[in-house]
Amino acid sequence: MDCDYYVDRYLVIEYISECGRYCKLTTDLSREPKYISSKFNYDTDDDFARGQCYSYQRKLEEKIEKHTYRQMIYKKKEWTTRGYMAEYTCRLRSEFPYVYKLKKIYMEFEAFRAENY
Repeated sequence: MDCDYYVDRYLVIEYISECGRYCKLTTDLSREPKYISSKFNYDTDDDFARGQCYSYQRKLEEKIEKHTYRQMIYKKKEWTTRGYMAEYTCRLRSEFPYVYKLKKIYMEFEAFRAENY
């Protein structure tokens, strides 16, 4: 069965480089297929007659809205948790040594319709 929608997740690092330029780095993209429910039967015309199409579209929009958000990790010189501080401080030093002055780090979640429906 094809999925109803996808959720992309990626890490965004906003920083100032050594030469003073504002930079935005996007990394760690992952895409996860999501399903609304197994009770919708997409193959029958009876569902449209009973209003299931409208119900499905409404549910899909609700799910997309629910799964589109930003989770802050670092902002205004403060880490949201100690765990994030430990994980990302080490990672910044090893993988992104060109980050001179850190501005923001956040995880972006973006949901969108699958093109199959």
